[in-house]
Amino acid sequence: REGAKRALSLINERAFEDLREALGIDVLIDPRATTVSTILQHIRRGRITGLQTLGGGQAEALEGIALATSPLIGQPLDGLELPDGVALGAVVRGNKVLLSSDEDRIKENDRVLLFCNAADIGKVEHLFRVSLEYF
Repeated sequence: REGAKRALSLINERAFEDLREALGIDVLIDPRATTVSTILQHIRRGRITGLQTLGGGQAEALEGIALATSPLIGQPLDGLELPDGVALGAVVRGNKVLLSSDEDRIKENDRVLLFCNAADIGKVEHLFRVSLEYF
């Protein structure tokens, strides 16, 4: 590390991920995973603005914008009704991060971070869908 505060490494083989801690590497960058995440972000339906594949594609972290027609609108963060296989990460309103323990409710244009299994992607897309009533 030679005095560097953080160490990053570009990897092309997933087998090297296990060596990260032993070598003192803070961040691994996998161009294949980054490419897949970028492509998926563009083909996902709804107002999904960010996406990262996890666990070799077995799960995804998705960021979407809660539109006025979203079933998320008005739901309390601490009692958010989400489909099975979907979990709340956080809600961002302006510059403020709201965690699931907050008593706030989801409002229009909030950015919502959700985690889900790959098999449950359609459920998340439904939460961020654009309905005709929106227009």
